[in-house]
Amino acid sequence: MKLRQLFILIAVALTSITTTVQAQQEQQYTMYFVNPYTINPGVGGTEDFIDIKLGGRYQWAGIEAAPKTIYLTAHSTLGKEFKPEYHHHGEHSYWHGVGGYIYKDQTGPLSRSGYSASYAFNMPLNRKVRLSTGAFLGLKQFSVNGEGFFDNKQEDVIIQQSGSMTKIMPDASFGSWLYSKDYYVGVSIFQLLGNSLNFEGLQVPGVQTEEGKLGRHVFIQGGYRIALADHLDLIPSFAVKFINPAPVSKDINMKIQFQEGIFVGGSWRIGDSFSVAAGTVFLEQWEVAYSYDLNVSGLRKYNTGSHELIIGYRLKHPRHVHCPSKFW
Repeated sequence: MKLRQLFILIAVALTSITTTVQAQQEQQYTMYFVNPYTINPGVGGTEDFIDIKLGGRYQWAGIEAAPKTIYLTAHSTLGKEFKPEYHHHGEHSYWHGVGGYIYKDQTGPLSRSGYSASYAFNMPLNRKVRLSTGAFLGLKQFSVNGEGFFDNKQEDVIIQQSGSMTKIMPDASFGSWLYSKDYYVGVSIFQLLGNSLNFEGLQVPGVQTEEGKLGRHVFIQGGYRIALADHLDLIPSFAVKFINPAPVSKDINMKIQFQEGIFVGGSWRIGDSFSVAAGTVFLEQWEVAYSYDLNVSGLRKYNTGSHELIIGYRLKHPRHVHCPSKFW
């Protein structure tokens, strides 16, 4: 790999451990509109099934040691009753949502892993609109494999650091999800604790790594369903991400959904990339979705795009029965 490419990758990866570089610290997804739970714990328990998803993202294909992410999410309702046809009994009552989210994000010698459980409280605001508010609580692990760096005095790219270093710290996120059959609005904050992270011995010219803080990430998103015909909907949506002191990230998405199970769409991350995506639900319970991003920023010269794949399984709830003790 060219030294310039390596320097770009290391600079991007080091944003996991310092806020002196203006870029993201949380992993980046394109298909958060397929799995919004990854960026908002309030989504947990908003479905009428146990939602299990395995996702993977290969960013900037063609660049050696480019970011790669894999994750597993699962969430479900708790205390929500269903008729035999799995429709909710008493739409004006409240219920709870529980779930879990684990991931690993690898960029060359730097990796970040997260292990979180979530809880959400889901309540009605009126006959059509509900509000679910929840939190992720767990651990975040940062690792640096010093053998992945090398010393090149002529280019002055990296100062050698041998061995491996690992830091583990608590992590918390918060989110609210307002939704109906026709629209949704979500707000969430990640890395609420703002922990400090220090890797001694790592040095990159122009980047201070002796003391960094995990900056809070604020996500705001929303979408609206426009019925075009029977079983045919147009769904525009947006997402805005704030990370101080990085520039604001703005996404505009559009998808066409057929019969609630098949969709095609696209996305524009302003100033960064264009994306196309498609997905389907088959055999009633299986789900698959894929997206391809074409980078339009300065990195476009060094990569052939980014790929993301989601495989999901919708596990139907068993029919809930009344506990006799509640009648005493």
